[in-house]
Amino acid sequence: MGKVGVVLGIGVDLLKTSRFQQLLLKHEKQVNSDFAKRLSQRILHPKRELPSFEEAAEANDLRRCTLILSGSWAAKEAAFKSLDIEDQSEFQFKDWYRFYNGRGKPYIQSDDYQLKNPDEEFLLSISHDVDLLVAYVTRQLLK
Repeated sequence: MGKVGVVLGIGVDLLKTSRFQQLLLKHEKQVNSDFAKRLSQRILHPKRELPSFEEAAEANDLRRCTLILSGSWAAKEAAFKSLDIEDQSEFQFKDWYRFYNGRGKPYIQSDDYQLKNPDEEFLLSISHDVDLLVAYVTRQLLK
């Protein structure tokens, strides 16, 4: 039997993807604008998330850019809400990233946080329908 998880915190975030679409088109009406680049660099992990966004932006794929940015935002907001207050003060959006294990199970993590707390993991569930996107994070201690 594998390790058992003890729940340390939960977090949820619900958002309208259209708000991110409007943000992406705010200044130059294109997803590869300077504003969209700066916004994505502030939110997305530079190695694990930003390259996918840049590829979609170069292809001018508004839908994909919107889902990458809004999905990342919601997952990170939910992760933030699952943290203790002390850890929230050190939270940086671009340090966290979503990933899937070998069996396709979604997680979110920060390499720095993981080094300090190697026995914790953040389970992620994310879903979207039309204009709504929800992310739910369970932070657990593995025993």
